[in-house]
Amino acid sequence: SHFLEHLPQPLIGPTLILWRDKLKASGFLEIHVPNVQEVFTRFVDAGTMAAKEMSLTQVYGHWTECYPHRWGFDMEMLAHALREAGFTRLVRCASRLLPANDQSSIGVRCQPDKARRP
Repeated sequence: SHFLEHLPQPLIGPTLILWRDKLKASGFLEIHVPNVQEVFTRFVDAGTMAAKEMSLTQVYGHWTECYPHRWGFDMEMLAHALREAGFTRLVRCASRLLPANDQSSIGVRCQPDKARRP
């Protein structure tokens, strides 16, 4: 998906709640966001200016993008936001766009908490 990181932080919770409320009770949400912990590690460990710039592009988005990144997540922050919005059964899932060993993105599949649905 790689959408949530483009929202200002105050809109993340309400957006997740809206998505939760739109899902069927048996539905699920699969979400992917950049993993800022991995990206920052790559920045610190970068041996070249190009590698540093690539890391920053993953945090802030490419300069040609109309919708830059406004927030970042590591697994703990994403899990917290999802639980606060009423999602349960959080399971990590791999990106379909990246190699299996690439940790620059976090994928989570989760379900709405039936007790917190409207």
